[in-house]
Amino acid sequence: MKSETVKTVILACLIGLSFLLTLAIWNYQPNIEPNDDNEEAMEAIFTNGEQETKKNIVQPFNVIYHLEGNEHTGYADKSKEKQLYEQMQSWSLYDFNTDYSGEGLQKYDSPYVELIFPTELPADIIADVFTVDETTSLPNSSFDRIYVSLNKDISERQVIFKSAQSDITISANIQNPEDEINEVLNTYNSGEESPIDYIPYEVNNDQVVYLPNKVDMKELAFRYRIIPIEPLKTVLFTNPSNVISAEEIPKVERFTDGDREMIYYDEKYMEFTDMVNSDITEENLEGTELLDQTLKFINDHNGWTSEGKYEFVLSELNQSSKTVQFRRVYSGFPVYKSNELSVISVTWNNQNIYKYSRPLIQLDDAYQVNKKTLEDVDSIISTLENSPEYKSKTILDVALGYKLEEGEFDQYFKLTPTWFIKDYSGWSEFIPLDQKVGGVHNAMGSN
Repeated sequence: MKSETVKTVILACLIGLSFLLTLAIWNYQPNIEPNDDNEEAMEAIFTNGEQETKKNIVQPFNVIYHLEGNEHTGYADKSKEKQLYEQMQSWSLYDFNTDYSGEGLQKYDSPYVELIFPTELPADIIADVFTVDETTSLPNSSFDRIYVSLNKDISERQVIFKSAQSDITISANIQNPEDEINEVLNTYNSGEESPIDYIPYEVNNDQVVYLPNKVDMKELAFRYRIIPIEPLKTVLFTNPSNVISAEEIPKVERFTDGDREMIYYDEKYMEFTDMVNSDITEENLEGTELLDQTLKFINDHNGWTSEGKYEFVLSELNQSSKTVQFRRVYSGFPVYKSNELSVISVTWNNQNIYKYSRPLIQLDDAYQVNKKTLEDVDSIISTLENSPEYKSKTILDVALGYKLEEGEFDQYFKLTPTWFIKDYSGWSEFIPLDQKVGGVHNAMGSN
C-alpha cells in the first residue's frame, strides 16, 4: 500500500474519531443539580432577621415635657414616647432657618417637649427621618436634641434642632401647627394618668440630664435562641471555602482565611477583623453616608434580629473613627451591661468593613418577672456629689437601663433594672456609697 493511501486512511479515521467525540460531548448530561441562586442568597442572610430603615433605628432615648412652674415630666409607659416620635415624623416641616448666635432657644417659653438622642446626628438626616420638602437645604451642622413648642399661640419656629455641644440651632415651622400641637397635648393629657417627674441634674460642661424620680421597672428572665454563624462566613469572607477553623480555648472558635478572622465566643457573640484593611486612611465619610452604608451592609444579610419589645437603635455615630453602633433596647430602656451581648458595632476603612461585632442571641418573650427596688434620685445625686471616686470622674450622663446577664446554668438571660453612669471611658454600673469597697466597681468595663 502506498504511503499516501495510508496517510489518507489515518486522516479519515482521525476525522471520524473527532466527530464521534464531539457528538459524545454534545450529548453528555452530567448528573449535577442546577444552581439555585435563591438558595445561595438564603445562605448569606439570617433567616430570623429583618431589614430596617433610618426612620426606625434613629430614635430618642428620652422624652421630657417641660411645663409651667419649672415642672419636668414624662411618660411612665415608654411606648408612649415612641408613639409621640412617630407622630412627629409625619408632620410636614418647612421654612428651615439656621441661627448661629446661640439665642435660638432663649425665646422658648414653657410649655415645650424635649426629645434627647443618644448621639450627635448630622443635620441632613432630618430629611430622611422627618417629612420635609425635597428642595429643602439643610446646613452642615448636627443635633442631639429636638424641642417642640407646645404654646398654641406661637406663630413660627415651633420646632428646633440643636446640639448640646453647640450654639447653632436649626428651626422649622409645622404645617397646621395648632392641630398638631393640640394632638400632642391631648395625647399626653389623656394617655398619661400617672406621669413621671424628672429631676434636672447638671453634669460636665453645664449640660443638664433628667433623672426619673420614680420608675416601675422589674427584673425579667428570658429564654433565648442562638443565631447561626454560617451566614456571616458567606458575608464576611471573600471565599468561604478557604476558611479554616480552630478551637483556641473551650467555647472560643477562630475562623480565618489568612487575611481576615472571625472569633466566635460560646455561640453567643462574634467579632470580625479584616487584617489586610488595618491601615487607617484619612478618608472623610459624612455622617449620613456612614450611616447609609452601615444600614445597607446589615440589611443585606437581614442582620436585625430583634422583635416585640426589644430592638436595636442607633446609639453612636462617630465620623472620626468611622464607627456606627446600635444598642439593644427593651421596652424603651437601653441595655448597657456587656457590649458583647447588647451592641452591634461596624467600623469602616477604605470603603470596606474593617471590624464587625455583634451578639448572636435572640431573646424570646419574658417568662419570669421579679420586683426590683432601685436607688432613689436623692441617693444617686448624693453619691455623685460626695463620693471621691465619682467626684474625680468627668460625668457625662446618668441613665436608667437594664443590665444583661446570663442566668444560672446558661439556660436563660435576665434583664435587671440598674442605674448607669457615663464618663469618657463609657457606661458603667452605678455603685451606691454603701456598696463601695476600695473604689468604684466597674462591672461592665468600657461600654
